[in-house]
Amino acid sequence: MSLSIFAHRTGNCLPCRFRETSKRWRVCTRAIASLLPQASATRSTLLASALLVNLSAFAQSDDTTVAESLNTSVISWPIWAALAAVIAIAAFVAWRRRSGEAEDYRKNLIFEAHEARESSKTAFELELQEVVKKASKDDLSFVVLRRLLARIKQMQPQRACAALVKFPNADGDRLVCPDPRTQNEFEALIKGHEQALKNVSWTGNHVVLSLRAEVGRWQAQSLAVLPIPIPKPGHGILLIAREPGAAFSDDELDLAGEFAQRTIDSMELAKHEATERSDRELDALTGIFNRQAVELRAANSFGEAQAARTNFSALWIEIDQFRVLIKEKGQEKADFILKTLAQRLQRALERQQLVGRWDNFEFVVLMPGVPEFQSMKLAESLVAIIAREVTPPGSDERFNVSASIGFASKYPSDQHFTRVLERAAKGKDQAKYQGGNCARKGNEDSGGVSLRGM
Repeated sequence: MSLSIFAHRTGNCLPCRFRETSKRWRVCTRAIASLLPQASATRSTLLASALLVNLSAFAQSDDTTVAESLNTSVISWPIWAALAAVIAIAAFVAWRRRSGEAEDYRKNLIFEAHEARESSKTAFELELQEVVKKASKDDLSFVVLRRLLARIKQMQPQRACAALVKFPNADGDRLVCPDPRTQNEFEALIKGHEQALKNVSWTGNHVVLSLRAEVGRWQAQSLAVLPIPIPKPGHGILLIAREPGAAFSDDELDLAGEFAQRTIDSMELAKHEATERSDRELDALTGIFNRQAVELRAANSFGEAQAARTNFSALWIEIDQFRVLIKEKGQEKADFILKTLAQRLQRALERQQLVGRWDNFEFVVLMPGVPEFQSMKLAESLVAIIAREVTPPGSDERFNVSASIGFASKYPSDQHFTRVLERAAKGKDQAKYQGGNCARKGNEDSGGVSLRGM
């Protein structure tokens, strides 16, 4: 009993210690709350951390000790140093995290830009592939150049663009403009600078010039000049005009240069493939289609006519008495006659029609979409064209040749192009039987001619 009273009086009993500890916690809390608004963020963090670390000491001291402990001098410098190190490490980790996020964001932007750039190149290559398929060999170079200029105009801000080019085996330079209204402006702008601009094509480096025209609407222009890698002895430059003082970024110029390179690569590849295809499909002597090419195109044209329910006609041409001509005049002169007749046939046909050499002195003409009465008129006109005299160069000799021509058109019952050619061959035999130098229609009952073995 006396022990309990003594403990209560001295404040060492459990309830008293709990009340005293709670009182000191409240003092610490009020002190921290009063100091934090008056201090900087870093100092407040340090002070709060220091107070919490020394909380157990505060709980065992009296009010005066707690108040004095709020002074930073009570907290020893090793504690400050440790807390500063912890905060510095935390700040460094946060900075590195933010820097890493920024770096990742920057890398993502670069990657997306690269992907967009490569995607545009791929799309342009596919577009060029479709263009070169439809373009003729003679028009191929300028068709792909116009496509390049159209893409550059879509891709980069500009006033106008053009290309100054000279292809191998071409006469003189040619200025190509997608917009004809800017032709005169570009001519006035580059007048007197042609040779300097050509040098850019040979150096392989792009330049940006400020040019002034003496006449025209463009008194001054900022002009980017990029090389177009046309094989020597040709040359080419790409011209992009902007308002005076307008700048061009390196990325813009590099991208335009890559598009120009891919344009020339596609053009050269298409020309190479066309040359290989010509070697496979053209007759070596006359330069017109050979038999294999005629058969392939006849099958395609006949199939299209079947699907569209349109006409399809053919002519079969044989030079009269040609074996006698070879025996009397020799093979060299006979070959010249064949080449001359092949050229006459080509010039007499329309664009969608074609002629090929089927055999030694036989030709076949395919006429998609042509009805029978028109094929008859064409056959009769070719009889007259072939009958004109042939005179070898450097010779006084004149050769009179003639031909027997058969014509036929597709019947609804025909299932293959060979049926049409067989009837045309029968018509040719009828014309020969009647003395040649004429045209006749081939019918089903006009003989037993077959393409097999011919």
